[in-house]
Amino acid sequence: MKKLILAISLAFTGTSMQAQKTEIKLDGSFKPTDSDPVYLQYAEKKGDLYSQEIVTWPNKKIYVRLTSKDLNGDIPEGEYIVYYDNGRAQSKAEYKDGKLHGSYRRFYVNGKPQEISNYSMGKKSGVARRFYQNGLASDSMIGDGKGGTREWHFYETGVLMMEGESMNDTSKVKTWKYFNEQGELMGSELYNPGNSNPSQSFNAAGQAIAPETCKTMEAFYPGGEMAFHRFISQNLNPDIPVKKGAPAGLYRVLVQFVIAKDGSVADIKAATSYGFGMEQEAIRVVRRSPQWVPGTIFGQPFVAHRIQPISFLVEELPAKKR
Repeated sequence: MKKLILAISLAFTGTSMQAQKTEIKLDGSFKPTDSDPVYLQYAEKKGDLYSQEIVTWPNKKIYVRLTSKDLNGDIPEGEYIVYYDNGRAQSKAEYKDGKLHGSYRRFYVNGKPQEISNYSMGKKSGVARRFYQNGLASDSMIGDGKGGTREWHFYETGVLMMEGESMNDTSKVKTWKYFNEQGELMGSELYNPGNSNPSQSFNAAGQAIAPETCKTMEAFYPGGEMAFHRFISQNLNPDIPVKKGAPAGLYRVLVQFVIAKDGSVADIKAATSYGFGMEQEAIRVVRRSPQWVPGTIFGQPFVAHRIQPISFLVEELPAKKR
C-alpha cells in the first residue's frame, strides 16, 4: 500500500574535468569520509554524461549503477539500477532530466517482481502493479500521466481490500470503498481535493457515520520508524558475524515478518542467507519487538506484512606490525 520509490543520495567532491575517473570514499550515510569507507564511489565522464557506480567496501560488490547529467548524481539520465548483495537487481528505473520517465521495476531478493510501473516525467502513467511475495497482486493502478490514478488494493489472499482515485500519486479524492477479508463491503468515504481527511463516511448500508470510527492506516511501531530503528540498534549484537569469522564487508540482512491484528509480531523469517549467525541475530531482535499499532481498514484491523533490512558491518583488521 505504501508508495515507495527507492532513492539514494549520492555525494561527490569536486574533481578536475581532465580526470578520467574519480574514486570517493563514502561512509554508511553516503557522505565523503577520510576514515575507513563503507562504500567506494566511482565517476567517469563519457560524452555529455557521467557514468557512476557505488560498490561496498572492502568486498567491492556493486550497489548502485547509473548515468547522470551532473557529477553529483542529482540529475539521473537513462538507466538507474540498485542491487542486492547477491548481485540481483533490487530496482531498475529509467530517468530523463532527473525525473522518472519510462519503466520502473522493483524486485524481491529472490528475483520475483515486487513492482512494475511506468512514468512520464515523474508522474505515473498507464498500468502499474505491485505484488506480494506469493505472486498475487497487492496493488493495481492506472495513471493518467498527470498525477491522477485509479487504484485497487488487495489482501494477500487476493481479495479486494479498497478501491478509489488519487491525485498527485498520493492524495485520495472522490469516493473510496473498503472491503473486509471476505470481500464484503464495509463502507465508503468521500474525499475533497486537497484534504487528507474524508469529508463524509458511510457504512455498508449507505448511512452516514463518524469518520473517526472508520480510520484506515498502515501498521506502525509506537513512536514511528525512527523509534523502531533505535530499538533494533539498542538490541542488536553487531559483533556476532565478527566472532563467527565472517569476511570483511557490509551485509544487509532482510527479515520479513507479519504484524497481526492484535499488533504482535509473528511469522518471522530471513529472506537472505549470509550465515555467520547474522540471520539468527536479526530474527532474535525482531522477535523481541514490543507490540505494534495494527493496521486498520475502515476501522477494522488487518494482518500487515513487512520486510526490514538490518545491516552488519565487518571491518578489515589492520595488518600486524612486525
